[in-house]
Amino acid sequence: MVANLQRVKGIIFSISLCFIATVVVAQYDNYNFRHFPQEELMPIESAYAQGLDNYASENWSDCIKFIELSLRLHRLLKDSVTYCIRNCNASHVQLQEPVMASSTGDMQIFWRILMRASCLKKCRMHFPALSLPYPRKEVMDDFDNRLPYRYMYFAYVQTDDLQKALASAHTYLQRNPEDPVMTRHMNQYKREFDLEGALIDHEERPYEVSFLKAVTLFNSEDFSSSISHMEQALSQYLQQYSLCQAMCHGACDADLPQTKDLYPTLAVNDARSAAPCASSYVLFDPEDKVMRQNMLYYQSYREQWGLDDHSFTPRVEALRYYNHTTLLKQMLAFAENYLQSEVG
Repeated sequence: MVANLQRVKGIIFSISLCFIATVVVAQYDNYNFRHFPQEELMPIESAYAQGLDNYASENWSDCIKFIELSLRLHRLLKDSVTYCIRNCNASHVQLQEPVMASSTGDMQIFWRILMRASCLKKCRMHFPALSLPYPRKEVMDDFDNRLPYRYMYFAYVQTDDLQKALASAHTYLQRNPEDPVMTRHMNQYKREFDLEGALIDHEERPYEVSFLKAVTLFNSEDFSSSISHMEQALSQYLQQYSLCQAMCHGACDADLPQTKDLYPTLAVNDARSAAPCASSYVLFDPEDKVMRQNMLYYQSYREQWGLDDHSFTPRVEALRYYNHTTLLKQMLAFAENYLQSEVG
């Protein structure tokens, strides 16, 4: 009887996977941060806490309801901050006082800071999410680590909504691939069912889509198209980094992204483009043997390919990113050492 029941459930699940692309209703469907329902507005921490309380009491439907709400509120906060930062970017804030033209450089910088602060203050007034209590760092860390999706996975399993359970598990595992329990569950599904096209990452970012497309094209040896998508991925990533950096300066608590794979190995015939990319990559991973060999290869054929010393200079955006992140690490190390000595 049990075996038959399991087979029936397996058949139903297999059939349902055929419709997952159109049937799954995610927490972000019909989401619009400019028209967020007033009745759903509440502090992120409150919604998340209610979801966890219902999880502990095994009230699965309310658990899903409040955790999904907390995820929408979290995205609402991020989107609201993003809008205000972009809208109040220093390049868009004009000096409004004629006298400023004759002021010193320091005064002009101070004026821009004041104007940007004033713009951000006015912008916040138009977005209710920015007037709600800001979550504690521990709560924001849960969202950045996609922990809510782990709870939702088990809640969806309990309600037999395996389509949404799969999407939640997959979304969580993109940030936590070493989780032994979730990995074991996902591997079990992969052994029993064909999940191709059924795994959805609810938090996938544009640069990830472009990067994966570039890798697919690279593996199929369509190098020209791969380069185009990789350049797009890099541009999108650096835009996200700039936004994240701006958030850290007073609008939102966001971790700086880190990656050693900012610049990929590009096996192309255009050595003048490939050499700066290789030099850029070495900035982040100087011990990479393959890339070091590539650099030696380009150096050995520099005359035939018309390369000079400038050809081996890292790309401007890579150098800027590297210098900034290196400075941040140095400042963090200094602060930690200083604070330790003060405590001692």
